[in-house]
Amino acid sequence: MKITDAEVILKTSKHVPVTSGSRTRGTEASAVTQQRTIRRRLQELTNENYKEVKIDTPTSFTKSKQGKTVNSRRVLGSKKTLANVFDDDTASAEYYYSLVAEPSKYSVKLRCNVCGYFGNTKCSKCGASSCSLTCVKLHTLRCSQ
Repeated sequence: MKITDAEVILKTSKHVPVTSGSRTRGTEASAVTQQRTIRRRLQELTNENYKEVKIDTPTSFTKSKQGKTVNSRRVLGSKKTLANVFDDDTASAEYYYSLVAEPSKYSVKLRCNVCGYFGNTKCSKCGASSCSLTCVKLHTLRCSQ
């Protein structure tokens, strides 16, 4: 639980007497009223110093750049809604996924699974390729585990 500054002041204030069961009813009531007045005064102080920060952008800066370039005039003149932009975007994505490339003229080169160099030997257990004797030894340790 976070303690505010007002609660700290209320707890450490010397003017508020500590209430106990042996005290009379009048002193307890005065302690409550003192606490209430302290809370009210602290609330007034926090409200008095409160200022809302508002940063205004200069209108000359924003208006001077609108519509100056060809692309910005085209965008401002098109009056497309956000739904139209999303529809166009999904249509182009569907076209992209429908494209098919030709098979490669060159054969697929196998890469070593350990170091990434061109591998010419394959593991008999898993079929992973290796390029040298050191990579084969490393792969057999990993493959057997």
